[in-house]
Amino acid sequence: MAKAAEQLTVADLEKILETRRSILQNMLEQRGKIQRELDRIDSAIRQLQGNERISVSGRGKGPRRQNSVSLRQLVQELLAKSKKGYTLAELTEHVFASGYKSDSTNFRNVLYQCLYNLKDAFHDAETGTYRLKSLEKPVEVAPVVVEAPAAKPAAKAPAKAAAKRGRKAKA
Repeated sequence: MAKAAEQLTVADLEKILETRRSILQNMLEQRGKIQRELDRIDSAIRQLQGNERISVSGRGKGPRRQNSVSLRQLVQELLAKSKKGYTLAELTEHVFASGYKSDSTNFRNVLYQCLYNLKDAFHDAETGTYRLKSLEKPVEVAPVVVEAPAAKPAAKAPAKAAAKRGRKAKA
């Protein structure tokens, strides 16, 4: 098969194809034998274990992964550390970099659902980032100046007021 591709004849190509088909057929037969042997061993292990639900072959569902911190708590901690926020891709990287384990085939969707249900998080459409509402700067509002009503003059003593009017004060 040292010939260049341009120099190969149709007969040469058919011979190469037949050789590969033969190799493939042999490998499929070999895999079938090994699979039957593995199935026999799995069956024997299941008989010895009884009713326990432990995955013996590495196929199928095993025990659920346990992380030390929930995804919700981890996302809140990560977003609290970043004022500018993270995109979904960046947040995914940071979650896995922190040691979080997941068997999800679509972890970005799991993370999106977590962010969607997180009351304190919001999505900034302009930057495409997720941030915490609690980190946002409050909108500055001009202080409202309310003037206190003018103080009323103190009431005069009844004797002085009566004297001004020319009467006698009542006792």
